[in-house]
Amino acid sequence: MGEAEEAIDTLRREYQVRADNIKRSVNAIETFVESYNPAQHEDQVSIRLEKLEGFYSQYVEQVVQLQLLPLSVPAIEYDKVLNRFETKYYHLKAKLTQLLSVKKSDTASTSKRFHSQSTHIKYPELKLPDFSGNPLEWQSFHDRFNAAVHSSSDLSASEKFQYLKGLLRGEAAGLISEV
Repeated sequence: MGEAEEAIDTLRREYQVRADNIKRSVNAIETFVESYNPAQHEDQVSIRLEKLEGFYSQYVEQVVQLQLLPLSVPAIEYDKVLNRFETKYYHLKAKLTQLLSVKKSDTASTSKRFHSQSTHIKYPELKLPDFSGNPLEWQSFHDRFNAAVHSSSDLSASEKFQYLKGLLRGEAAGLISEV
């Protein structure tokens, strides 16, 4: 094997090891979802959802790198691998988002009951991430905004829009500044 082939083989192994490590991490999230117990795991849902989103983009990057190597496995094989990973990703993301919304609705109903009993308490301000227009950050921002603001029946459409405007920065804010 020549020097160039050895270098390519080393890169292939490196990318494959990274992809395999990402798959193991996603499998750990899948185990978490399957054995979810609100009393023990409720505070971990949003963290794992965020990690899952990062793993998705990392995995796609590794598969693309593998596809770009010469003498690589046929593209159709990588398409199958990526398709299986994406299917698992979307399934887990849906489950984690559902668990997160259940947690938020439980928190909201508890808050409403408590608020109706004592209206003089000031609740902490809800902290959501800003969005500057970076497409890689969109899905995470969208999911959090949707769960915390858009799906709230306590807010009017104009209040929801004001929350959105307050979270946008840079190019994203410029696009709706005249609205």
